[in-house]
Amino acid sequence: MRRLGAILSATLLILSVTSAYAGEGRARRETRSAVRPKLGTLDVGQLQIGTLRLGVLLADRSLDEPLPLQATAAAGKDNGKKVKEASCQVIEFHASKTGAPKVDDKLGKWKAELNQPPLSAFDSFKVTGEKTVVIAPGSTSSVKITANLTLLFKGVVTENSKDRLQLEVTVDNATGKRMYRSTTTQDSGASQILSAGKSGDANVFFVATCTAK
Repeated sequence: MRRLGAILSATLLILSVTSAYAGEGRARRETRSAVRPKLGTLDVGQLQIGTLRLGVLLADRSLDEPLPLQATAAAGKDNGKKVKEASCQVIEFHASKTGAPKVDDKLGKWKAELNQPPLSAFDSFKVTGEKTVVIAPGSTSSVKITANLTLLFKGVVTENSKDRLQLEVTVDNATGKRMYRSTTTQDSGASQILSAGKSGDANVFFVATCTAK
């Protein structure tokens, strides 16, 4: 009987200690939650999740959703590396069907692309303007000639020792109507040919070539 009493006393003592530790743990968690710092309106815990999600997006090369610009730009700084800028050459050209084939000399390096649909429906390609812009990470730059092309440079990802640029591209036609907005990750030095609607009888296109520097 005495042994049974001792066992019951020991059991009650263990339960009491366990309960005390549980209460102390809850108090510590509540205290941490109450004093957890915030960055603007963004909870630091959410910011950490966002940073991890950014890494997943970069690994998958999935840019369907906007990336956190601050996290992208800060990545180079955290690694002690210089944050690279994007140098983008933008050429606007008009394409038409004239019966007298002619390709502007400035478009010579893209002749193979001009012979592919939908550009193969035209036979004359004339450059109407060009501009080179340098864009810092998290910044935008617009080139307006006949139509308007806006480039948002999100940052550089290095994959297999090659620089790849994260860009958001927005195109408005000659009257200011939004044609489309898209995001892409492309090799440094690669080109995109982008449709910008019509201006009179001509079809307007941009060719944008961006390089990390």
